[in-house]
Amino acid sequence: MTGTNLKFDDTEVCAMLGSRLGARISTDEAIRLGERLDGWAAGLQFACLALQNKADIAGFANHAAAQGAMADYLRDDVFNRLPEDLRDFLRHISIFPVLTADLCDAITNRQDSAAVLARLEDAGLFLSRVELDRDVAGYRFHDVFGEFLRGQLALLGAGHVATVHRAASAWYAGQGRWLDAIEFAMRGGDRDNALRLLESVAMDYVGWGDLETLLVWSNRMTIEEAVRYPHALASWLWAKVFAGHHRLVTETLVQFNTRLAEGQGLTPLLQDNFASIEILNDGAADRFDDVLAKGEKALPAMRRLNSFETTAMALVVASAQISYGSLQEARRTLDISRRSLQLSDRSVNHAYLQVVDGIIAMTELRLNDAIAGHQLALGNAIAERGPYSHAAGLCASGLCEALYEANRIADAEQAIEGRIQTVTKVGWSECALNINLTAARIAALRQDHALANKILAEAQAMSAQRDLPRMIATFQWEQAHLALSVGDEQLSNHIISQIAPAPPTDFMTYVEAVTRDILPIRLALARGECDGLSPRLVRLMAQAKNMGFRRRWLKLCILHAVCLANLGRPEAALNEMISALRAGLPAGFIRSFLDEGEVAIGLVRQAGNRPDISMRSFSSQMERLQAAIDNRPEGSSAQPLASQGSMRKLLTAREVEIIDIAARGLTNGEIGECLALSEPTVKWHMQKAFRKLGVGNRTEAIFITRE
Repeated sequence: MTGTNLKFDDTEVCAMLGSRLGARISTDEAIRLGERLDGWAAGLQFACLALQNKADIAGFANHAAAQGAMADYLRDDVFNRLPEDLRDFLRHISIFPVLTADLCDAITNRQDSAAVLARLEDAGLFLSRVELDRDVAGYRFHDVFGEFLRGQLALLGAGHVATVHRAASAWYAGQGRWLDAIEFAMRGGDRDNALRLLESVAMDYVGWGDLETLLVWSNRMTIEEAVRYPHALASWLWAKVFAGHHRLVTETLVQFNTRLAEGQGLTPLLQDNFASIEILNDGAADRFDDVLAKGEKALPAMRRLNSFETTAMALVVASAQISYGSLQEARRTLDISRRSLQLSDRSVNHAYLQVVDGIIAMTELRLNDAIAGHQLALGNAIAERGPYSHAAGLCASGLCEALYEANRIADAEQAIEGRIQTVTKVGWSECALNINLTAARIAALRQDHALANKILAEAQAMSAQRDLPRMIATFQWEQAHLALSVGDEQLSNHIISQIAPAPPTDFMTYVEAVTRDILPIRLALARGECDGLSPRLVRLMAQAKNMGFRRRWLKLCILHAVCLANLGRPEAALNEMISALRAGLPAGFIRSFLDEGEVAIGLVRQAGNRPDISMRSFSSQMERLQAAIDNRPEGSSAQPLASQGSMRKLLTAREVEIIDIAARGLTNGEIGECLALSEPTVKWHMQKAFRKLGVGNRTEAIFITRE
């Protein structure tokens, strides 16, 4: 029998703690404590004894190794009974989350760590084997025992602890594990060495798309250190751009340039770097007019064709050119990226190039080309950086939208699976929009309207955090349409009332037009409101055709057919739908017809029965569309959507109270002062609320629970 056999599962943990502590501990708290103690039966018994006179269950869980009888047991009955050389071995390796023999040998100056680790595992000394990516035995300490051992190491003094961390940093650097080396150098107080390491490798991690990790490390720099380590600062700014922190990037660039003006200059390559960051920041904030004004001048002046910076700038300039209808110019700009990428292994730029290429292909109704390109790029990204890397997420964002349009729903779900959070957190705004919107529409198609609403609410909260009004409006229009589709007209009206009015303008970019034209018109037609829409649709269709936006024209043409049918003009409506079918079906577009409701589907059926010579040329595609119509799920078992405020019903009164106070901008410590709670307790309640709501941070929780 080993610790694995004796480990309590969640049911046993809840039964034991419930029988000892009664109503004082909730099921969630019991499971959390069981996870913290890794199902250790004796530890749970110690917890019951310790909590007889304590109310702070979360506080106990967070510091179990230092709690009374448990600490005495680990010290007197486990640790002190070991030989001194083994105690010293355990202290020094306690700082690592995962142990290998090579690592332990390097830190402890031994040559027998493999045998020692195996012996400790066999003895059941709170050490268990873990799976590693390579053919090497790995181990981890039980959380509580590891915490106890780190406390024993601390008793040797801060200088001794720092020496161990610096030795760990040197070992990780020798293995090429740079971010681990930087972390342990920081912990060991060797800040200059940590920043030198970061300076030397940071831009490589940007090129590979490892952005979330870079945010953590680079956040630790002061502006003075940034001047000394500008490559590290550049990596931090790249990560912040992709995470949507536009104002912070702008403010940091201004502050940094001010410091540089005081005496320290930049190399030409770094000048390219910061110029590219500034323009990408404009693009990530949907300021495409600024991108064109700056980018078309800056791009020819870049020093190195094959640099990450040149490629990235070319991609954002091409995106802006597409948005303004300059498709030929966009292709020429993309050629700069392609020539650059032939000399580069930057997987994230390869992924973004395919995203932009895919936008052009979809715009021109080349759906099969878009699918093939995205699939090839996704396969390459997975091979280079793994299935859930940033680059893979970007490729998947375009692929899922294209597959959805082709009505390959299962394939689209597979592309989305496991990637939506990565793209939403550190993805280009257009990628985040595509993957969330497609995921929500698939959920609605699967009759899971609650999940669809949740996806849209979380995406809207992310957009608000990034200050992206166009994306906020997009998700709001989709939410309103979703509410109407399940018969909740009151909720739909409420959502519409919250959408910020679009500023008056004579011309809108493509991305703005989708939000401010197509989605509102789509909802108006679903509500049966057609007055004045036909002339507007005719004007918008002419504009889309002149700009070369064939996909936008297709969507508008289908909507115009529905509008004409609702206005009592059946022959004109049928002719318009036939025009849409001639354009969309040969290209493989299916969902554009299916998603516009029963009126559109009725027109499709009529067109299929019409003896029109021009329809026979794509009869096989028409049969496929007819089959998709016939195979639609009949009816809907969905319940009306829950409003955002109704999500509060999932929470306890204390959790609601804490989130409401957090909405005023207070920290966990400040919330604790308001409610006479400890900071760990506030954090514990917050985490419980996050799990119940299915969100990842307080911004999303505040948004989804607001009245």
